[in-house]
Amino acid sequence: MGYMEEVGVGMDTYREMREKYNLPLPVITFEDPNLVVTFPRTADAVRDMSDNDAISQLNDEELVGYDFVKTHKEVSRKEYEDHFKFERKKAFNQLKKMKDLRLIDDNGENPKSNNYRYVYKTD
Repeated sequence: MGYMEEVGVGMDTYREMREKYNLPLPVITFEDPNLVVTFPRTADAVRDMSDNDAISQLNDEELVGYDFVKTHKEVSRKEYEDHFKFERKKAFNQLKKMKDLRLIDDNGENPKSNNYRYVYKTD
């Protein structure tokens, strides 16, 4: 029937649109028996949809940073800094705020170590 060639095209299109228009990550929930994927268009929509009060304490820029950590699962301060072209202190302050809000954690290494990473919390 010719369907197999279309598999995955929707997600590729979404990835391209997300990058082009700087859209937030989709919100994925489970409503038995369905997996529900919601595509918010703004940071405010993400805050409104979230059950986590800590998300509402992030500004738009920090929310984009949180999506970056979430997407990469584990990042160093330097990777975060370089990606967003932030000053060192700004990158550190944003990551610290996310950690203080318990949205992310660390990998248990010494904070002064080159191996120290900020880790997305899955629970």
